[in-house]
Amino acid sequence: MKELSSFKAVYCSGLMIPSQSSVAALSLIFDKVHIPNNIEFAVDFAKRYKIRGTSEQYKGLQIKAEDGSDDDPFKGLSDEQKETAFKYLDWSIQVARNNSPLFGEVFETNVFEGGDPLKVELVEEGKNGGLNKYRVSQSPMQLAGDDSDNIPTLIKNGFVPVVGNIHSKAFPQNFKSNSSTAKQLAAILAMQSIEMFFPAPEAVHPEIILEARDKLKEHLPVYWSSMLKLSKELKPLVEHCNSPLEVIQEGQELVDSLVRPSLIDLNHKIEQERKLWFYRIFGRVYKGLKMVAGKPPVTQEQLIKSSLLLGTDTVMGIASDLQKVETMKSEAGLTYLLELGSLLKKN
Repeated sequence: MKELSSFKAVYCSGLMIPSQSSVAALSLIFDKVHIPNNIEFAVDFAKRYKIRGTSEQYKGLQIKAEDGSDDDPFKGLSDEQKETAFKYLDWSIQVARNNSPLFGEVFETNVFEGGDPLKVELVEEGKNGGLNKYRVSQSPMQLAGDDSDNIPTLIKNGFVPVVGNIHSKAFPQNFKSNSSTAKQLAAILAMQSIEMFFPAPEAVHPEIILEARDKLKEHLPVYWSSMLKLSKELKPLVEHCNSPLEVIQEGQELVDSLVRPSLIDLNHKIEQERKLWFYRIFGRVYKGLKMVAGKPPVTQEQLIKSSLLLGTDTVMGIASDLQKVETMKSEAGLTYLLELGSLLKKN
């Protein structure tokens, strides 16, 4: 039964996740995300794009063949393209290092030795109750050559293929309505919906992501169910799409036209219900107090009995109101997004 509510993804856009909002979205809708190990992603990216930036850390990167040969995976690239390829790898390292707490818990890969972008070594054991000293360093990347079987195998084993906002030759080119699974489309809608809460310039710390995963995990299956239903709306819209990027754009359009207004409307209704709770609570208490004051009980027993009746009436009314709101939120399938928004505001 767990397989029905367990969702795993393979990130088909290579080693580089373009933004922290994408890192958060992947982490918040999937139990595990596999990052494939294939240096061809860097080669493919360098042939199509350029990376602008002031950092020159990429100049310190070196690629060595494990067999000691002088084989260069970038030998077919121009000097400018080689620079882009190294920048791509540097960017991948930075994203992985900044999100190190998510590796193992969310992201799984053999890109880094031990599966973690950071290597922690004990330098000195603390004596007489003192603290241990550790050395933290960058784990070396262990990149594989052209591997065309890894991603199709994972997809065959139930992993949902997910693309970023960059082209990847590893993703099936016939990404059309007749070849797109419901989970693929649902994943696009789910990610686009979650990214509404993460403006691109704002970083979302891994610790907040892990906290959200833990607190909201019970809401996730209902959210997925909602996105799977909504994917039926997206399917006819992607018939004309010829690339993953076009499909993502259609998904964003659907989120902006359906999910966002629904979320705003649902949030408004909940706020209105909350106001009604206070009115109903204080209305009942006020009416009850008038009744008690108008006809004071003679004995302590009568006083206690009146208090209990008043309390029962109030509590039952609150419970009824809560049940209505919870039903409404559950039916909408957007509880996850509402709770996520509330959690982020606190942080």
